[in-house]
Amino acid sequence: MENVMGILKISGLTKRYKKFTAVQDVTFEVPEGAVYGLVGLNGAGKTTTIKSITGLLKKFDGDISIAGLPWGHKDYNKEFSFLPELFTPPLYLTGMEYVKFILELHKAKVDMDLVNRMCDTLNFDKNLLDKKTKTYSKGTMQKIGLIQAVCTPAKLLILDEPMSGLDPLARARFKNLIADVNQKGTTLFLSTHILHDIDTLCSHIGILNAGRLLFNGTPAELKQKYNVTNLEDAFLKEIGA
Repeated sequence: MENVMGILKISGLTKRYKKFTAVQDVTFEVPEGAVYGLVGLNGAGKTTTIKSITGLLKKFDGDISIAGLPWGHKDYNKEFSFLPELFTPPLYLTGMEYVKFILELHKAKVDMDLVNRMCDTLNFDKNLLDKKTKTYSKGTMQKIGLIQAVCTPAKLLILDEPMSGLDPLARARFKNLIADVNQKGTTLFLSTHILHDIDTLCSHIGILNAGRLLFNGTPAELKQKYNVTNLEDAFLKEIGA
């Protein structure tokens, strides 16, 4: 993968809150076409990193670029699609209105064949597209969030705890969805606490601990480093647990 371009590049990312440093000198690249998993314990700095990438945090030290565009460029936000943790869509919109709204931000038209295919993939009742999202369950809200994210033309898909609230069937189908969109050329950057999912989904991983990046490579490289077959065992050894 040495010659593959980094679609997401982070250099020296540091974010301080008064006396507390959330992330310190974090530097890594996400190769184009990869499925990159960012893992770490609670408070490790994952959410701060994602908020910095997506612009939810406005002040930090370091440099971030996506597809060659620096953070703050007028077209920067068009290069990625984002599903935040604890996602809640605008409750006054229907599911379809929300999908259309997001696509308008990306200057893209609605592809109903794609929307319907994503509904089928995630076992989302298409009749709910015309219902206000305030009537949705937590799992259904998560599904409409995934649908809007996948339906954008963005080159990079950023998912923060994407399987939160999904039932076992939807989780299994989500994994198939990730593999499908990645095979079609979308790069994925995701954060999750579930290391088994990282091991089965991701081509690359980064491990954050106490705000610092301890490891950046492939799951196989991490397991080989500690001569173990289980990613969770390798992770615990890497953070010194």
